[in-house]
Amino acid sequence: MEHSLTTAEELCEQCRRLNLRHYLTPQTIRLHWRLPDAIAFDNYSSQTSCALCRIIAQAIRSTPDDLIKEVRFETFGTTQTLEGHSTQAFCMRVSAKNSLRVTALGLDSYRLGARRHTYGRTVQQDRTNCDLVKTWLRYCENIHPECSVSYYTSVNSTSVLQYVVDVEEMRIKEVNGQKLRYLALSYVWGQVPSLQLLKCNVKELTMPESLQTRLHELSNVVRDAISFTQCIQERYLWVDSLCICQDDIPAKRTQIADMPVVYADAIMTLVATEGDASYGLPGVQPYPKPRHQLVERVHGIRLVTLMPDLPEIVMNSAWTRRAWTYQEEMFSRRLLFFTDHQVYLRCQISTCCEDRYEDFEDHSIVLGESLWVHPRSELGKLSLNQSYETWKRLVENFSTRAFTFDTDRYNAFVGIENELTRH
Repeated sequence: MEHSLTTAEELCEQCRRLNLRHYLTPQTIRLHWRLPDAIAFDNYSSQTSCALCRIIAQAIRSTPDDLIKEVRFETFGTTQTLEGHSTQAFCMRVSAKNSLRVTALGLDSYRLGARRHTYGRTVQQDRTNCDLVKTWLRYCENIHPECSVSYYTSVNSTSVLQYVVDVEEMRIKEVNGQKLRYLALSYVWGQVPSLQLLKCNVKELTMPESLQTRLHELSNVVRDAISFTQCIQERYLWVDSLCICQDDIPAKRTQIADMPVVYADAIMTLVATEGDASYGLPGVQPYPKPRHQLVERVHGIRLVTLMPDLPEIVMNSAWTRRAWTYQEEMFSRRLLFFTDHQVYLRCQISTCCEDRYEDFEDHSIVLGESLWVHPRSELGKLSLNQSYETWKRLVENFSTRAFTFDTDRYNAFVGIENELTRH
């Protein structure tokens, strides 16, 4: 991570004329000063002594010279003024092929007359901040009643779990309907060999430390999920390959039908966004490439580069294209996405990410940039008006997903079908 503490005097002529204090403040101030939404930039260089030119050059260093080069000022979240009034946060977006957003560092937001909510934050270079994730989870559990209740709470009084992974005793634990607090894992299997629960090894794998001795047989994503569960001090984890007996056909059929309930009852679902099971969870192990942010001081305000938005990453991921992950996403109450850039927690109310500050005082304020509506809301529409259009949209979206076996086309949708039938 690069930090430059250049002063306002170290700006070129065109950047010296740009008053960021006005551009990065509420819309009323921008209208008062008659400020345009975009400004053309040229003659910038990463080698210059101008701090703002350096940060713009960082955004477009790998793009063709013939692209329009401008800085656009746009809203990217809701924050509060120092008096506690709701207002908009603003960022700079460099218009280029690889668009980069820049915003005020949260610790300097007071210079803009605002609190640090949704403004930028620097991240750890090599790993995910587990303590930060724990804070998000506690916040959501305490403040968001919508996220604290399983979709199936009013339907089932007992758990459908048969087995879970006990990450403290490092073994498979037989549950048989007992209610537990646990995480779930959603990932793309691929053709990666990994230890599975079978009739022949159930007795062995339920012994204490049995998974520790066979850790090398687990796929990277399962190992990382176990490590992360330990890191945030939770005890139980549900993973399909270890919690469904793969060669017990009757039990497996029942568990597949119950998978939506498994994900709905989990306090949080860990999503392996990148690659298949061999890729793991970026940030649990060191990131393949250290995370890079540029920090520059312009007009007395430290500016920091932001990472891509969640939809930008997830919509084109292998995880989004798989059939099985469709209902796993839809029924989960909270989704923790692991990407090559950072982790994002998306609940039914808001989205948290490592590179900006959250609001912990007013839960009506969206954390960070508004993202797509949580898919569980689609199921709510069914119970309200039994909308044919909702059903049609669910089927159409699922039909674009890829599957490995013919039976997956039905099995991966059976939970949603059961819900459609119930309504």
